[in-house]
Amino acid sequence: NISIKEKNMEKLIKIAFAIVAVFALFCGQIRAEGVHGFHKMMVENANIVAKVTISPVSQFKEETRVIGKLNLGEKIISSPAIGEGGVVYIGTMGGRFYAVGPDMKEKWSYATNGPIVSSATIGKDGTIYFGSTNFAEAGRKNFVYALYPDGKEKWKYEIKPGFFSSPASISKSPILYAGKIIMPTNNLDSLLFIDSQSGMPDVIPRIYQGGHSSSPNPYSINSGGEIYIAGSRFALNDQNYSSVMSLELFNGKKKWYFDLEKILYNNNLMDPVIFGTPAIDKEGNIYIGATDCRMYCFGKSGEVKWIKNLRKEGERGDYGIACSAAIDAEQVYFVTQTGRAIALKKADGSIAWDNNLGLYLISSPALTKSGEVCFGAQSGYFISLNKISGELKWTEKIGNGISSSPVVSFSGIAYVGSIDSCLYAFDLGGAKSGLDEEADWPMYGRNREHISQADPKILTVQRERVEAFELQNAFPNPFNSGVMINFILSRAQEARLSVYNSAGQLVATLVDARLEAGSHGFYWKTTLLSSGIYFYSLRAGESAITKKMIFLK
Repeated sequence: NISIKEKNMEKLIKIAFAIVAVFALFCGQIRAEGVHGFHKMMVENANIVAKVTISPVSQFKEETRVIGKLNLGEKIISSPAIGEGGVVYIGTMGGRFYAVGPDMKEKWSYATNGPIVSSATIGKDGTIYFGSTNFAEAGRKNFVYALYPDGKEKWKYEIKPGFFSSPASISKSPILYAGKIIMPTNNLDSLLFIDSQSGMPDVIPRIYQGGHSSSPNPYSINSGGEIYIAGSRFALNDQNYSSVMSLELFNGKKKWYFDLEKILYNNNLMDPVIFGTPAIDKEGNIYIGATDCRMYCFGKSGEVKWIKNLRKEGERGDYGIACSAAIDAEQVYFVTQTGRAIALKKADGSIAWDNNLGLYLISSPALTKSGEVCFGAQSGYFISLNKISGELKWTEKIGNGISSSPVVSFSGIAYVGSIDSCLYAFDLGGAKSGLDEEADWPMYGRNREHISQADPKILTVQRERVEAFELQNAFPNPFNSGVMINFILSRAQEARLSVYNSAGQLVATLVDARLEAGSHGFYWKTTLLSSGIYFYSLRAGESAITKKMIFLK
């Protein structure tokens, strides 16, 4: 009898599991139609929080890594940038742009005229540039904005319908180059140059034969002043091709282009869609993925070095690569919409590793100095993989989906936006886990300021601009399990961060090492203290600052 009961129970469990799986498949279906583009895909999927996993979720080694969370009130699909002093800048679909301090408290916000899909670019002087889009809503205008670091408006420029060949929609991320803000629009047949100081445009836009782009950041610039654009190209026979193009930046002259082959899906020929940014390595090679599930590598003269087809049998024909690649000295890292995280060898495109996580992935990965590859998933996981092996190191589950691409601070804090309207801060392990600045292209937009340029002299803008010695307020304060302490160094030097009790006795030394100039942060996790007042002290060179914090059990 017991055996029969067990068998019946097993059948009931299997039936229940099948029902749940079918329901999850129905609810979690995420569709990304290339012809409608990235923005429509993100808006339509903004409420989707899960997709059926191909691999069991039990493989995920969840840890408590969230050390900060700030609700900004509206969905976030843009990617955060970090400016001077470790301030995080990000926009929301509600049309408000925010500056958030390292303590995860709002410093200021700025209201725009429409949803913010684009990510900010930060200039050497700390000016923040971004755009808002009207999504073709009547009465709404499109603007490019320039804000001072304190949130005051420097200038804004309206992109009027009719100035380009079709009504403009400023959903692209601006690029700052040679004192000019460069801003194409969705139709991608023109480049508008705006003076970064005055906000005045050039009288004549640079016109080239282009088309549509589904990427929020479809371009990057090499060290020689060429701009690479990923989008659609209108050929002379009125055929439309997904292409990668190279232009001379200041005259729009086309140097080369490459048309991607059409793909067959549901018995229809369709163009692959490029959602990512062309990434450039130190040799000048360009890497870009598309929804044909191919990663392309071009030489700086446009020659094809290799093309790697990563489509597996049984995968959806319209799902592929919808992120930007990260690059180090040896490998190219990216994720796919079918749930795989992949590393290819730069030399020939052969697979270094391929980890099927079974989650819908479009968040571009970031590389850390400690050898991690970090990115988010639409199901709400933030994921860290071993860069060498591709093995899962840890995950953190938050409340909703992540389309945003992470930015990693000097101090090893990863910031990412979420569809649940929150900006999250994840502790990656301190300064040793900061962004891998030695990598060729370590994250979306190349660096924390999203310069999207292959010029190593520009990579450390934030570090060169730091001119302060500052110990910031600990948060949370009071605390009962862990506390985050951030500070800023004006130059590379020996630094010691220590904690003392009210009797002046040393409780812990959080850091005692030579640190580079810039923002640093350390998360101290402890439950063994007695309730009371404690002091944290930063000593660097001949300078010292001490502040108070309270531990409550």
